[in-house]
Amino acid sequence: GFGVPPTHIVVLSSLGTERTDKFPYNTQNLLGGKLSKRRDVEEAVVGTVKGRMPGVQVPLDYTIFKVGDVVDDDKVSSKGEFELMPGDVLDGPVGVEAAATALVRAVAFQPSARNATLSVAGTTTTSTMTAVDEEDFWDDAFLRLDGPELLRIDGLADKIGVSPDIDGGSELDKRYDLLSEYLREWSAQTFEGGAKGTGLTTPVVVRPSHRDPS
Repeated sequence: GFGVPPTHIVVLSSLGTERTDKFPYNTQNLLGGKLSKRRDVEEAVVGTVKGRMPGVQVPLDYTIFKVGDVVDDDKVSSKGEFELMPGDVLDGPVGVEAAATALVRAVAFQPSARNATLSVAGTTTTSTMTAVDEEDFWDDAFLRLDGPELLRIDGLADKIGVSPDIDGGSELDKRYDLLSEYLREWSAQTFEGGAKGTGLTTPVVVRPSHRDPS
């Protein structure tokens, strides 16, 4: 036999394929329209996946993985901290190791990268992390794909004046619980009965999440 056919199509593409009207990608696209052609490939893959016939054809997933210039990690600017974002929104080079690790993570370890388009840039410092910290780093990076992410606040404990020691962690947990309760009550009062009076165009159903906070 030929074994089980692959069900995940990964497209390694370029930054700027969705921004060919903006500099510098408009100039890169002048000779031969290479970015437009790569965009055609992306759209063809997405169309193929979404056009599968349920119950007749094997379902497929896709990941569109976009990078800029791939360079040695030590050649990335000191300000080039690793970034991973949904869509085609980043600019600049990406380090070899950072790109390779992110790609492996997207293919093998991060379900949120399925049926998603993502961009990567910069370089990582995961080589100096513990195994647990590295897992947390990548889980947090890919969390942006499981969105939309409306707001991200880095260093929340410092911003609200909570010391990062053990007692401070308990205080932060208490404040998180208070915030969660407030949001639960607010969402129930605001959206109960659908979207009427909220300005939203579609009905809204509020359900508690069974996932851990992140």
